Amino acid sequence: MTTIQPSSQTPDISFQVKLRERLASISSWKNHSGYDQEEIVESFMDEMGALYLDYFQYHLEEAQAIGLQYATDICWAAKAINMCYIYKLWSRALHADDWSDIWLEVCWGRTNIEAFHAMFGEFVRELDVAGILEYMESKKGHEKVDLRQIPKNVPKSHWWWFEDFTKDNT
Repeated sequence: MTTIQPSSQTPDISFQVKLRERLASISSWKNHSGYDQEEIVESFMDEMGALYLDYFQYHLEEAQAIGLQYATDICWAAKAINMCYIYKLWSRALHADDWSDIWLEVCWGRTNIEAFHAMFGEFVRELDVAGILEYMESKKGHEKVDLRQIPKNVPKSHWWWFEDFTKDNT
């Protein structure tokens, strides 16, 4: 995927088309259930994270304008995202034998959730991230992400990628 730097002011139609296609796909989620729906929602959230990191974090107003056209679907999607993505991620984290094995997955999930919220937060207020936030806060002081595993263009506000969990944070 082509990465757009913050200094770029030219809208990139290809990113807009990809976002529209993904948002239009939400209406088809209702035709799926169980694992099928979980896979679709997980793929959707991964794509939202990638689009955000590569382009829309620098062009939020474009994402929000596109989101207006799909506001009803986005609101409906929040419920599926809670059940098929956020709760599932939190559950896997809570039940992991070794939390360091799942930390990278939790970091990616949290970035995808933040990306979705940054782009469509004005339509979606009911994403239930309290459990994930509490889980992440409880793991401070244990381990850190290898710098080579941090995604390109991740904002510094996504502290979970940069926090040094090996030092005393008190």
